[in-house]
Amino acid sequence: MSHSETFLHESEPKPDQLRHRLRKNIRRFLVLLLVAVALYGAFAAVVGLQVVSELADGRDHLFEARSQAIELSFSDARDEIHAATESFDKAERRLVFLKPVSALPGIGQVLTDTTALFYTSAQIIDSFSSLIDISYDILQLSGLSEEYLQDVQAGLEPTVTFDDLSSDTKRMILERLSASADDLELLFEQLSVA
Repeated sequence: MSHSETFLHESEPKPDQLRHRLRKNIRRFLVLLLVAVALYGAFAAVVGLQVVSELADGRDHLFEARSQAIELSFSDARDEIHAATESFDKAERRLVFLKPVSALPGIGQVLTDTTALFYTSAQIIDSFSSLIDISYDILQLSGLSEEYLQDVQAGLEPTVTFDDLSSDTKRMILERLSASADDLELLFEQLSVA
């Protein structure tokens, strides 16, 4: 194929073509960036809603654990505490996906507050769980059942009092309470800080 002497000069793109191509590439990049930001925004919104949902579930489980403990149903209270812990753990794991938006005004403070909420919730759960464990141990040492205590709380006249327990049982209960005194003091300190 024969070429003219100016072949290489003629095949070079003209400055107008270069500018047009550059603008086109910049527009493509900006559109892709906008789509990526929109997709992440949608993802962050869904994750944010999931975090809020898990926090609400954890709170509900804590309130239910408290109700179960008041009703002296310690095994059910333990189950509720376990469920609350799982809910808070799920929410905390999802919170990591929202770290990139923490630089946005207002959102960073919300994420910091939410992280503090996880820390406080963990302290409350640990304290409450320890109280339930101590209560359950004392119940087991006394030889009474949860059902019996629930009946007494509901108004049934108690057939067994502390005075009716054997000396060994009384001693074991008092030893458990004595051993738990430091733990209880620490728990009250943790709850007052939380």
